[in-house]
Amino acid sequence: MKVALMAYHSNLSKIYPPTWVEEYRSSILAQTYKDFDIYECCYGKEKERIFDNSVYTHYEFPSFVHVMNYLLSVLFENGFDCVANSNVDDKFSADWIKKLLPYIDFGYDVASCNFVIFQDEKMLGKHYFDKLNIEEELNRQHNILCHPAILFNKTFWEKGNRYKPDEIPLEDLKLWQRAIKNSTFFIHPDHLCYHRLHSNSVCNSENR
Repeated sequence: MKVALMAYHSNLSKIYPPTWVEEYRSSILAQTYKDFDIYECCYGKEKERIFDNSVYTHYEFPSFVHVMNYLLSVLFENGFDCVANSNVDDKFSADWIKKLLPYIDFGYDVASCNFVIFQDEKMLGKHYFDKLNIEEELNRQHNILCHPAILFNKTFWEKGNRYKPDEIPLEDLKLWQRAIKNSTFFIHPDHLCYHRLHSNSVCNSENR
């Protein structure tokens, strides 16, 4: 299976402390599953880079939703079977890709995981979901999928599922609500993503 990880950012040095970026970078490079390529896109005015070994591009996009659609399109059209999403203000368990990838192999269109929420380096809570009716939860406006930790199967894209910029900041929930009608989702029971809460999150207008 050909796997890519997409990393995208804007105003990197203005929004994220260097320690956050390094924690993110280190957690990606420490993945126990090594056979993946990193595609990094800076979509702001300043040309900034996180990974020395990434396939790097710099295009100015009006929002992170535009750049996600762009990267997913490019990667799937260029032969990748699976694409891992990631946010540069989060960090991941070393086994994140290794544990989720088998479910893409099993044929799920989307694989995610349980996650830890933290702020100011303190854990606020652990989200744990097991054997849920995912469609029912999404219809309750309950976004149980850890968006930064999503692995997309190529089948998800081939079914026409796309992000919509006018749905920010609920772009992920709205996408899952539409896609659940034609796609299969899996949530891994382990806590594999550490999701950071802060005032300059990716959905804020300053970073669109």
